[in-house]
Amino acid sequence: MGRRTLFFIALAGLPVHAAILATWGAHNPGPLLSNLLEFAVGVVAGIATLAAARRSSRFARQVWYLVSAGLWIYTAGQGIVIYYDNIAHAALFTPWISDQFLFFWIVPLVLAALVDPLDSPRTFDAAFLLDLIQVVLVALAIHYLTFAIPAKWQAGGQQLAFMEWKVKMARDGVVLGALALRAYLTPYRQVRALFLRLSVFFLMYAVADAIFLYAEARWMVRAGTWMDLLWTAPRIALILIAVTWRSDHEEEFGFLHLQQKRRRILLEIVPVAGPVLVLIAVASLIPQAPLLPLLWILTSLLCTSARVLLSQRRQEQATQALRDSEFKYRELVENMAEIVFATDHQGRFTYLSPAVEQILGYKPEEMLGQDVLKHFLPADLPAGAVRKAEVLGGKAGGGEWRILSKTGAVRWLRSSSHPIFRNGKVIGASGIAMDITERKAFESRFLKAFHASPAAMTISRLEDGCYLDANERWLNLAGLKREQLLGNTSVELGLWAEQARAQYVAALKRDHSVRDMEVVMRLANGRQRTVLLSAELVEIEGEPCILAAVQDVTEVRKMEQQLRQKQKMEAIGTLAGGIAHDFNNLLTIIKGYSQLMEEKAQQDETLAAPLHHIGEAADRASSLIRQLLAFSRQQMLHPQVLKLNTSLVNIEKLLRRLIGEDIEFITGYAADLWSVKADPSQIEQVVMNLAVNARDAMPKGGKLIFETSNADVGEREQQQHPVMKAGRYVLLTVTDTGTGMDSETQNRIFEPFFTTKAAGHGTGLGLATVYGIVKQSNGYIWVESEPGRGTAFQVYLPQSVSEAAKATASAPQEASSGCGSETILLVEDDGAVRKLAATVLTSRGYRVLEAGGVKEAEDLIQQVSGAFDLLLTDMVMPGASGHELAQRVRSRYPAVRVLFISGYSQGTHSWQGPLQPPEEILQKPFTPMSLAARVRQTLDAAPAPAAR
Repeated sequence: MGRRTLFFIALAGLPVHAAILATWGAHNPGPLLSNLLEFAVGVVAGIATLAAARRSSRFARQVWYLVSAGLWIYTAGQGIVIYYDNIAHAALFTPWISDQFLFFWIVPLVLAALVDPLDSPRTFDAAFLLDLIQVVLVALAIHYLTFAIPAKWQAGGQQLAFMEWKVKMARDGVVLGALALRAYLTPYRQVRALFLRLSVFFLMYAVADAIFLYAEARWMVRAGTWMDLLWTAPRIALILIAVTWRSDHEEEFGFLHLQQKRRRILLEIVPVAGPVLVLIAVASLIPQAPLLPLLWILTSLLCTSARVLLSQRRQEQATQALRDSEFKYRELVENMAEIVFATDHQGRFTYLSPAVEQILGYKPEEMLGQDVLKHFLPADLPAGAVRKAEVLGGKAGGGEWRILSKTGAVRWLRSSSHPIFRNGKVIGASGIAMDITERKAFESRFLKAFHASPAAMTISRLEDGCYLDANERWLNLAGLKREQLLGNTSVELGLWAEQARAQYVAALKRDHSVRDMEVVMRLANGRQRTVLLSAELVEIEGEPCILAAVQDVTEVRKMEQQLRQKQKMEAIGTLAGGIAHDFNNLLTIIKGYSQLMEEKAQQDETLAAPLHHIGEAADRASSLIRQLLAFSRQQMLHPQVLKLNTSLVNIEKLLRRLIGEDIEFITGYAADLWSVKADPSQIEQVVMNLAVNARDAMPKGGKLIFETSNADVGEREQQQHPVMKAGRYVLLTVTDTGTGMDSETQNRIFEPFFTTKAAGHGTGLGLATVYGIVKQSNGYIWVESEPGRGTAFQVYLPQSVSEAAKATASAPQEASSGCGSETILLVEDDGAVRKLAATVLTSRGYRVLEAGGVKEAEDLIQQVSGAFDLLLTDMVMPGASGHELAQRVRSRYPAVRVLFISGYSQGTHSWQGPLQPPEEILQKPFTPMSLAARVRQTLDAAPAPAAR
């Protein structure tokens, strides 16, 4: 049965019994049902006590088993009573067999009161068996004296009933006293709780026994009256006591052994007093029937002798075990490297182990009787006095102290001590002291190295991340003071994300170290830094801790990112330049032939309009190619020394119209701004593109701010932008209050064809063009932005070395006709472009010699013996460049004029140095008119110098 079932059965017992008595009373079948219910409740109580025994620890289990055994004996006697009353219908005062059961059931209870928690075995041993025999003999002697013999001569049964009542009252009083005395005398909480419960149960039984037996002897009360409830109530109480019993884990009893020795003497009286009690009980019967009493006395004496011999043997074994234990303890203490000590209640040494001589130089007898604080360093005396008072006040404690040795040297000792109690009072203290001088010296060296380390280092607890120490380098990096750090955790201070620390701790526990783990560290000012975290697991004062070092790699990562960005942009630029070169050839053909056809179809409107649209489309494609060339820094620039403020003022009106009236335009130009050397038209394009980008970022209006200033780029700026060269720059800052950008967008903002605008609302070349122009002008551009907080572009242009304005050659003016009769050597590897150029020049009267490459051109020169006036050659061709061809021709014919054709700028060609006059470049794509005009202009220019 479960505990809950037993509990509800117990609660239902009395109501059911009362219902039976109220219904039938002394009439059949009332007495039988009443007795059967009492028997059933006894069975349930036996089951409940067995269940309590199984749930209990060793001592309580033995007690409950004894209680259960007594209860089953009583229940068996109750069953015999049912037979005599309801089946045999025996006379009321006739001696029954059940009387022995109902008398001897208290024997297990007496034994339970004698169980010693210090010596209780796991099974019934010989000593317990001897005690059992002794108690049974005493009970038999008393029963024989009071019932067996008197029953033969008593005149009436009623007198026998009164005698039973008196004897059982005496018996119940002795048992109840034994149980209550155990509860009172025991020092153990669990033992007291158990015997208090059993005392309550037996008190109820003794009261019921006294009332019912008296009523039975005086008024001859039989079963079926309300008196029957007196037998049911105690057993129901026992069921509830057993069901609600909760046994703790095995209680440690031995530590109170010495203090409770006198109380335990009571448990030793019974084995010795057994023969005396038997002799007293049967002394008067020896003359009448000597054999049985003498047999009882002899058996009791034999049990006592065996018990004494067994106790002596156990005592000898315990004494030997104690000697062995003391020997082992003394050997252990006297050979320990630590000092073991004991003091009296005033803190004076009463014992010191030999290790004190090795550590402090004093022999133990030299320090006995001295105060524990006598050899403390004066600076440690106040703290030592406090700790001494705490220990002698009953509180265990310890600490680290500096002690003066016999030679005057200072030794560090770490002590741990606890009070010694006797009868509830502190009579002294004992403890152990360890020499930690070497450890302290190591810690001192470690701390010096720790705080002097150029690396930022911390020490923290592994369990919760609480900081124990940090060096100055780390505090400076984090922006914290030491008092802010100590006692707080990294997560509480917001230095690391909780998830990042969890991963870091997991790696430490797994590998015991971490190397160069890259994490983001948040400083006290809210800024984030990228650091490499390395750590080791160390033990400090027995507690696992983390020794960590961090290396700030924020600038390195920025430089790596900028380098990768630069390499990516250069790679894209190279690709864009190559595409632009090939595209220029195609556009040259498209524009050239469409213009030729347009000239011939001027009278035919059905052809003129489509050809005009083809030309416009080619012009737009040419503009796109120029943007690609600007991004790839391959556009032909015409730099000159200029004042950036002047350029900005000149386009302010255009800018205001461009950005719209809902955006406030603010300027802040430095008055003493340095000059720069750049292409004015390209700088204007940079400004316009930045303004358009800012306008698009402020759809609901805002502020656009243009500022100029002089900037000396030194070490500080290079830390932020490592790829920048030191020097003087003019800084143009364009700031808006728009939507801003996240870091991912910023990383791609200068890529060609990357745009955040909707499809059809931007080519993605605006900022790419800005980037290319700035880089081609030897400058730098940086962007700073956060989502929702606007964007700032910073354009750095190097200061011009010369302040003199040097205008570049103005763009050539196309000649009115571009016709002539000279001979032109045309060298172009693209057949379609070569055919177009030849057609245009031939139509204007020139004699054209065509070659598809350098070797073919050289062969042609040999054939015509240099009879040509102009070398018109592409710059980039397979095998050799147009410039190399021009040099070879000039070496033989110095007067020959040269006009180069190219889709690249001068800075991207394979030779070093500028072109030599009168060398010119015609940029692709060109029109028939521009080709004819530049050819005529080159031929009409002054002749080349005689020697190169």
